[in-house]
Amino acid sequence: MRAGKYARIERERRYHLMTLPVDLPAGAPYHLISDRYLTGTRLRLRQVTDVHGNIVARKLTQKELVANLEADETVITNIYLNDAEFRQLVRLPGALLEKRRYEYVWEGRHYAVDQFLGPLTGLLLAEIEDRFDGQSWPPAQPSFVWQDVTRDPLFRGGHLVHLTGTEFRRWQESWLASA
Repeated sequence: MRAGKYARIERERRYHLMTLPVDLPAGAPYHLISDRYLTGTRLRLRQVTDVHGNIVARKLTQKELVANLEADETVITNIYLNDAEFRQLVRLPGALLEKRRYEYVWEGRHYAVDQFLGPLTGLLLAEIEDRFDGQSWPPAQPSFVWQDVTRDPLFRGGHLVHLTGTEFRRWQESWLASA
């Protein structure tokens, strides 16, 4: 399958971290991301705000795993929303996932480092998207990560959003025991 007229192929790697990168400055700026995974759909409603509470972006996203693509590829469609559209869609039933996203550069590559909030407090993930800029892909695994979880469906937002705090802590204990 290829991406349709309004979709594109997104290629990204996802990594599990045990700690924030040591050289990420204390008090580094971040964006607060609130993702609402709409019940019964493959749709995610996202609001991004800066550290001062200013809205940076609102969008509706569909990510689709496709059998003939590589494990690190999905078909993604984004629709950017105005205030009225967002207010209508946020009323739909869904599950909420919140995180702080830091921008982090390691060996010239740009990573998004996510620090999860709420029931998933303690979970740290980093991801890098292929910008199709001629740099080799996939990149070497960074030294600041614990493990590559790109192929693990448990680390996708659509799964994480349904974990309770108790389930997450049990899951986290098993990671620590295997570290």
